[in-house]
Amino acid sequence: MTFGEYISSYKHLCESPLRYLNAYRNGISVMFNILQKKFPFTAVLKNGKEITIHNYYEAYLTSFGIIDGYSINENILTISNDDVPTTKLDLENNNGDPYSVFFAKVYDFLPVKDKIIVDIGANIGDSSIYFVHKGATKVIALEPFPKNYNTAKKNIELNNLTDKITLLQMGCSGTEGEMIINPHQEGAGSALDSVSSGINVSLTTLDKLIHQYDIPDNSVLKIDCEGCEVDVILSSNKETLQKFTHIEIEYHYGYKNIKKKLTDCGFSVTTSPPLFLRNRQSDKSMYFGYLYAKRI
Repeated sequence: MTFGEYISSYKHLCESPLRYLNAYRNGISVMFNILQKKFPFTAVLKNGKEITIHNYYEAYLTSFGIIDGYSINENILTISNDDVPTTKLDLENNNGDPYSVFFAKVYDFLPVKDKIIVDIGANIGDSSIYFVHKGATKVIALEPFPKNYNTAKKNIELNNLTDKITLLQMGCSGTEGEMIINPHQEGAGSALDSVSSGINVSLTTLDKLIHQYDIPDNSVLKIDCEGCEVDVILSSNKETLQKFTHIEIEYHYGYKNIKKKLTDCGFSVTTSPPLFLRNRQSDKSMYFGYLYAKRI
């Protein structure tokens, strides 16, 4: 990162509270009730309309001004809009990031229609399901953490997409093998960090994945694995990376090494500015953003 990027990355810390204050007249009360998990509660929108907030995601989506196109019944979020077929997602324990995937459409850089997608860091399966709904013919999805994996499996079954999405309980890294991970870790911030006691999870490489599943030359790659992206990209050979016409990566520790590798392998690369984040699960500070690569 440049010094300017480093300084501006901390502005991100103000974004969330300001968004709630701008969306609700009683924004402070709303944030307090969310933190204390005091559901249901009454919220007042800026236009004066009173609404009942039943759970975290209802408050979260409404803070972005999204009040239509979805419904929430206990843990199940049902998305129904003109962009994708009706989608059901189990959001137990506030897992997943359906706002970014289905509403902010962070993966619309990727031309997934009629393509095979490799989804590294599938979390609860929301991105994999979105890719199929946008026309992908097949998704190879990797998620190492058992709680995330089980929710992803449930979501894929909820949407009748078991024939379109191959879900693998494994991580992707720079080397093959196994790693001991915390089986209780869950959520979008789950990072592949080795621990002294837990469960063994298999690790594969992108090179092996390409050969094992016979990934064709016009495929698409999405990576959001809370830091494993560095090892995955830097260890992959040029022939593997050029299997993909487009690559989108959520980077977490800066982007320069990844950008250089992809540029050297024949991609044009752009990035979003880094934003500071404290990952509570791994207890690490991160500077995250998106990297967009297109094969030249």
